[in-house]
Amino acid sequence: MNCWKTIDLSKDYGFQRLFLYFVLASITAFIILYLPLSLVDSSRKLDAGHVLYLLAILLVILPLHKILHALPLMLCGKMPKMKMEYAAMIPIIRLKPCAGITKQVMLATLLSPFLIFTAISIQASILMPEYVHYFCMAAALHIGWCVPDLIYARLIIAAPRTCIVEEDRNALEILIENKI
Repeated sequence: MNCWKTIDLSKDYGFQRLFLYFVLASITAFIILYLPLSLVDSSRKLDAGHVLYLLAILLVILPLHKILHALPLMLCGKMPKMKMEYAAMIPIIRLKPCAGITKQVMLATLLSPFLIFTAISIQASILMPEYVHYFCMAAALHIGWCVPDLIYARLIIAAPRTCIVEEDRNALEILIENKI
């Protein structure tokens, strides 16, 4: 196997640019989600008295994001190794997938949190229109959090069809088979 491409976002983009993408994606997502969803049931007044709901959702976003990354791997029978680490007393879940994931499984792994959490937030906004602003804020922050996943997905889509993707701690390596 030869390495076709190594994708290291911190080296290729830098923290400042990724943070700018996060902010721009979050603001854009909030505007795109909130405007149509607030018109679904415009007769109801927004309920701003439950900020604790938003805080609870924000605390659940990151662990749910990681679990949704692991879901396609578990469905394919490739159980990832989960490890709990602490950074400044904040628990962080680290996933280490099995080596050698196909392109299609990796795309499903990268895109599943984005698609599932956004769909759940939109559905919750429709079912409970008085909390549409909370769900749209949570979905917008999550979409911003998904920016690195979307960048990885865009680069993996451009890779050869039969490639294998391996994840390192800081980068993704796209491997192709030697043709002798």
